[in-house]
Amino acid sequence: MATTDVFFMARCPRCGEVILHRKVSIFTIQGQGKVFISCDCGFLICAIAPQGKKHYAVDIWSDCCEEPHRFVFTLGQLLKNSLALACSRTDIHLGYLGDRRSILAEVIDRDILSLSESFSLWGFFSAMEIIDGVLKRLYVLMSAGKVQCHDCGEDLDVRIYRDRIGVCCPHCRNGGFLLAAKEQDLLLMQQAEGLILRKDGINMVYGNKMKS
Repeated sequence: MATTDVFFMARCPRCGEVILHRKVSIFTIQGQGKVFISCDCGFLICAIAPQGKKHYAVDIWSDCCEEPHRFVFTLGQLLKNSLALACSRTDIHLGYLGDRRSILAEVIDRDILSLSESFSLWGFFSAMEIIDGVLKRLYVLMSAGKVQCHDCGEDLDVRIYRDRIGVCCPHCRNGGFLLAAKEQDLLLMQQAEGLILRKDGINMVYGNKMKS
């Protein structure tokens, strides 16, 4: 089945505490005329709107320029590619937009050091190697469709903090945090075969067993 969702990944330039992952339906964009993507702190990061019959305009905030930059893509580009958005004046990385699997595949191939450089996150993480391993395992499970909300399916919001990763369903808010500060946190995540988001937190799946 062809996807109709656009995946968005960026760091909030205002609070700087998270990297956002959001999935937006093309049908929602067409129906509402414009979709806004904001951080929990309230800062508006991105807006996506139809432009004509075959294109979509993407406005994403550039903190260094203190204004949004506009990018225009076809529907095919949004649904089939990993589009790296960068400031046209400074070449600073602003975020990713496009096909979820393509973006996750690109991010999996990079370590947290290069992502830190892209998103200006030097000194942000408390344990760089641990959060790198937990994040990569999460992306592998997401790419395989093995991270799901117990009630709503596979639609996810992911937030990356200094020592943990928040994963929740944007519809019912099921979910919780994956700890990423100690070796034990990484070991548990590497052994997990799947994640199920529930109202009381995240269950890790190990074979036929689950652990909160």
